[in-house]
Amino acid sequence: MSKKEVEFKGTMGRDQVVAYLENLTAGMQKGTIWVQKGEDILNLVPADWIKIELEAEEKKDKGKFSLALSWRRDAGQEEDADELKISCQAAEAPPAEMESGRE
Repeated sequence: MSKKEVEFKGTMGRDQVVAYLENLTAGMQKGTIWVQKGEDILNLVPADWIKIELEAEEKKDKGKFSLALSWRRDAGQEEDADELKISCQAAEAPPAEMESGRE
C-alpha cells in the first residue's frame, strides 16, 4: 500500500482551531476522519486503541501544545498508560498528606 498524506502548517484564529478540533472529535467518535487540502484527500479509520503523544510547554511569551495520535489496526491496549487530564480549569493539587505518602 502506498503512503498517502495531507500536510498543513499555518496560522489561524482560535475559533477556527476550535472548529477543527471539534470536527476531529466528531470524526473520532464516528470512527472515520476525512482530511482534505486542495486536491489531497485522506480518509483515516482510527483503531479501538490509539497511541497518544502529548507535549505542553510555556517559555516567556510563547506557548506550545503538540498532540500526535497514531494507531495500528492490529494493536492491543497499552498497559502502561499514565493518567492524563486535559481541562479548561486549573488542576487541583493533591493534599500535602497525599504527596508525602501519608494519609
